[in-house]
Amino acid sequence: MLNGDLMLKALLFDMDGTLTETDHIHMAAWQELLAAQGIMVDKEMYDSRISGRTNPLIIREFLPHLNEFEIEAFVSHKEAIALNMMQTLEPVAGLHELLAWQTRQELKLALVTNATNATVPFVLETLGLSETFKIRILAEDVVAGKPDPIHYQTALKRLGVDAEHAIAFEDSPAGVRSAVGAGIKVVAITTSQPKDVLFRDGASLVIDNFEALELWELLRSYEYRK
Repeated sequence: MLNGDLMLKALLFDMDGTLTETDHIHMAAWQELLAAQGIMVDKEMYDSRISGRTNPLIIREFLPHLNEFEIEAFVSHKEAIALNMMQTLEPVAGLHELLAWQTRQELKLALVTNATNATVPFVLETLGLSETFKIRILAEDVVAGKPDPIHYQTALKRLGVDAEHAIAFEDSPAGVRSAVGAGIKVVAITTSQPKDVLFRDGASLVIDNFEALELWELLRSYEYRK
């Protein structure tokens, strides 16, 4: 479990599947595009080979014959399809209450996502969070995607916070491994993966949503800096 003796200074959030349930949207977009290439994507394939990874890495695995220009065009097409489906997003239950608590405790905050600037502003605006995440680490900001820890290492550096003073919220195996690799304790959300998978990849606590009593017991066990 997370160490209640440490002072909590920052919360770091993934976006897709963590702030809002979007995995079904991204899966549908990948299914449409890859079906046109003769590749059938089911839930098992999506969970094991697509979820939580960056678009270019996914395309290079499934369509290794594409050049960089074609990959960029493919990514743009996929993001456009996904955006068209993201008209009625809802936050994961308890998110706004958690963010209100974070504000009251004066904790630092960052968004840490494999998503790109093509979708992040739209998703945040739809959720009413356009002004919430001043610090954002997106796919364009780092040299490698999750599960590489550089996403979270970069976020910690920009926040000026050591890993032991932060909690990361994630939903995918790649995201969990990324945060754990940076030395951050992870609370994982079961929007896209079962509990056993998330625990296997290093999550310290796994919950269904931000209303979970275990989460609030954990947060209130921490000392925090006003």
